[in-house]
Amino acid sequence: MKITYFFTDLGYTGGPLTLYNFMNKLVEFGHDVYVVTPYEHFQWDKDTYLKYIGKRSKVKIALRMLRRKLANILIGQKVFVEVAVIADELIEKYKDMDIDSDILIATYPYTIDAAMKLGKNKKIVMHNQHYEEHMFRDYADIAQIRVLNYYPVNHIVNCSWLYKMFKYNYGFDPIVVTPGIDTEIFFEEKDGATKYSNIERLKIISYCDPQRPFKGYDQQMRIFKKLYEINGDAIEIQFFGNDPKTDDFKYVFLGKVPQKKLAEYYRQAHIMAMFSWYESFPLPPIEAMACGCAVVSTKYGTEDYLEDGVTGRLINSFDINGSVKIINGLIHDPDVLLQYVKNARNVVGRFTWQEQSEKLNAFLSNLPSRNYVDVLELQKGNYDELRKIENI
Repeated sequence: MKITYFFTDLGYTGGPLTLYNFMNKLVEFGHDVYVVTPYEHFQWDKDTYLKYIGKRSKVKIALRMLRRKLANILIGQKVFVEVAVIADELIEKYKDMDIDSDILIATYPYTIDAAMKLGKNKKIVMHNQHYEEHMFRDYADIAQIRVLNYYPVNHIVNCSWLYKMFKYNYGFDPIVVTPGIDTEIFFEEKDGATKYSNIERLKIISYCDPQRPFKGYDQQMRIFKKLYEINGDAIEIQFFGNDPKTDDFKYVFLGKVPQKKLAEYYRQAHIMAMFSWYESFPLPPIEAMACGCAVVSTKYGTEDYLEDGVTGRLINSFDINGSVKIINGLIHDPDVLLQYVKNARNVVGRFTWQEQSEKLNAFLSNLPSRNYVDVLELQKGNYDELRKIENI
């Protein structure tokens, strides 16, 4: 099959990397995979994004700034204006490739409009990696994202939490295809007995993001402050991502670390803690589990792999004292931490790229084509369009 992915841009965060891994596998399965962005188009091989990422020209920057200006012209129409501009650019770049794709895959609500306009008699898919309404604060923007999600396409979601959000709010029944983890990077051969048997200074590692409230930064800082007040230098608090820049407790800032280095930090740490209010199959906790690090996390988005009291512990980050009590109890109970690590090894093995990619491939290979009623043809008096609905 010929499969085209539509991106607003090429990135190097968890979401795009997940899609790149799926695309690598689809090529291995024998499909021709293509990428279209507002700036370029190309056929995908393995990790082809490396040839393009970070090479944005002045023209690309100017196009992005123009879209933002246009999107701000009409109050309450920001999303729709930007979607329209992006759609025109995507459609132009797709037509420049001069191919006839079997499947068009939107990777973000902003790209679904282009897929729909190009998708007559084609299979159209929206690969959702978060509940995107949560990323907007203006209700007009939220409503417009909701409209885009209501487009009549085939939906993929990446975890049980997102499935429930789509089922409850939209009435959809999407397929769940979780990401995999790179077991060549995130792994630990040792069973953890040595690391947890003689702890001189317990290491807690955590991702820090002060910019997005749902990442739980405020709760994270309050919880760690109390933990440090209780334990002092008996614990070492480590942050990767962004520097919290706090004087409330001692910490080590690791910076923005590449995956191989992050895996090594996980292997050395005893607890990985995540405080987000909600996520959509977050990779840090399960990657830490694969590296032999016990995990403490919030519930929503981690349900597929984190079972409270079995593979780790669940906390409510808004319950500061309750979270402190749970984490502090684990700090002083290395035997329990070791048991979580051992239990998690069995669960992590279910989330491989091979297994999840095979599920994606089966889904794409068995999709029916949707031959929508063409309203513009109806307006011309084309009765063939009405015949499509006669047997419903």
